[in-house]
Amino acid sequence: MNESQVSPDKVTMVRVLSACAHGRLLEQGQGYFQSMEKVFGLVPKIEQYGCMVDLLGRMDYLKEAYDLIMGMPMEANEIIWGSFLSAYRVYNNVELGEVAAKGMLELGPRDTWDRVMLSNIYAEEAKYDRSM
Repeated sequence: MNESQVSPDKVTMVRVLSACAHGRLLEQGQGYFQSMEKVFGLVPKIEQYGCMVDLLGRMDYLKEAYDLIMGMPMEANEIIWGSFLSAYRVYNNVELGEVAAKGMLELGPRDTWDRVMLSNIYAEEAKYDRSM
């Protein structure tokens, strides 16, 4: 983007970051995310943060994804927590999966997916007495 002197917009950055996540291009994705504000003057919104959580989660950087969520300048929504919870399912990190499921529960009773996932987390760890 710099070489062609094209200034991306927020939608372009979502697509670029999403491509990095699906291509497992961690360093490139982090570079683009960091360049949003510094180079292009774009303040990352929840959509770009969601792409980064997805990228970090796909690469098994769950602690870094959690730290990013906790450091966001806005509240995490169900998409952020859902992406994080999906990464738990791939890498089976029960502690962070529980955090993600509880984060979704705090957003309110939008659907039952988060409760089912939390129940599955506890069941997998034989914590049936804590499951719903």
